[in-house]
Amino acid sequence: MEIRELEKKDSSILIKMLAKDYIEVKTNPNLGVILRLKKPSRKKEAIWAKNLYTDILIGNIIYNIAMENGKIVGICYVEKSDVPDSEISHVGVLGIEVAIQYRSRGIASKLLEHTIKECKGKFDILEVSVFANNEVAKHLYKKFGFRKWGIAPGYVKRNGRYIDLEYMCLKL
Repeated sequence: MEIRELEKKDSSILIKMLAKDYIEVKTNPNLGVILRLKKPSRKKEAIWAKNLYTDILIGNIIYNIAMENGKIVGICYVEKSDVPDSEISHVGVLGIEVAIQYRSRGIASKLLEHTIKECKGKFDILEVSVFANNEVAKHLYKKFGFRKWGIAPGYVKRNGRYIDLEYMCLKL
């Protein structure tokens, strides 16, 4: 397995990986990924990928991927919580995901460790929101020093069911 920064050439592979979330959430409604109500069109996905790569180039986002056999099997990113030059531009919002068939193999830990190292000197605080019922994810974040700072009750509405989000942060 290789962990590296996302490159422009990876965008079609990334879009395929993320599209599988819409399939997985049907069998796992507790999947801790916040999705749009409807899967975006290919055109919108292409625009998103182009904008993502631009944000990487200008330094608004750190985006790492785990690759295995030519496939993206995991992602971890940190994006500025607000526009540069604001009073909260020192805060980065973290997101992480590992493809279903590659979970429980330590990939998330390796991605998170790699990404946190890259964030030092660029951010002072990392923030993550996690489904309050996702004990596996909360354990991972606690292992790296994240601490709970709040809960947003019913923040996610999925299939008519409300899911609480727990907020955690890490001071770098």
